[in-house]
Amino acid sequence: MANVKVTLSGGFHNAPAINIQLPVKVAEDLKNGVVSITDYHVLTRAQRIKLDKHFCGIRGCMCGGVTRATIQF
Repeated sequence: MANVKVTLSGGFHNAPAINIQLPVKVAEDLKNGVVSITDYHVLTRAQRIKLDKHFCGIRGCMCGGVTRATIQF
């Protein structure tokens, strides 16, 4: 299955841009609003951990981490 680069940035803490690879179908569904970045099958566990650390990383913070990021396709 082919992958596509997706760029995420901003969020509550205004984090710099970071790129991840997503399957084309998942990226299309995300772009069209069929799924959300928080849906269990959109990100792998490793991607979720990496992105949450990038967007916040503060233990106990309630900012939402990657859930509030701006997504560019």
